[in-house]
Amino acid sequence: FVYQPISTVQYGLYVSSFSPSLIGHGGGQEMTLMGGGFACSSDLSPHSSRSLPLSIMVCSQLCIITRSSHDTTTCSIPPSSSTLANGTRSFSHDLNCNVTVSMGSMVTDSMQHLTYQSALTPVINSIWPRRGGTAGGTILTIQGQVLSGLQRSATVLIDG
Repeated sequence: FVYQPISTVQYGLYVSSFSPSLIGHGGGQEMTLMGGGFACSSDLSPHSSRSLPLSIMVCSQLCIITRSSHDTTTCSIPPSSSTLANGTRSFSHDLNCNVTVSMGSMVTDSMQHLTYQSALTPVINSIWPRRGGTAGGTILTIQGQVLSGLQRSATVLIDG
């Protein structure tokens, strides 16, 4: 009788929570996911440098990963995919989205949703004046909703 050990390795991929869970339709914020199994080796040897690709989807759109470890991953949230039946984009309503994490053949959905909120989405109603000199220096007045209190500074580009 020859003893031959059998090894079974189980590897779990799960999301316990993420933050933020409420954002404006423009996206662009970083989302941090907490959980486990975000980094694993494809051959499970201690010195392997081959990793399975990790993917995070929000409303079926790719959330670009900026940092990742075994239990925490950060990605840049894409803009909302909110569209009307005629194909135009609409930010007048809230949109609840699934957050799906996959690595190789493992796939898991978060128990919580990411919500794109219209109340957090900046909207420009008017810009004055409509014309200015080519030398620059014209002061613009921009009016709209949710323009104050933005978490990051706003940049205004003219024809750029």
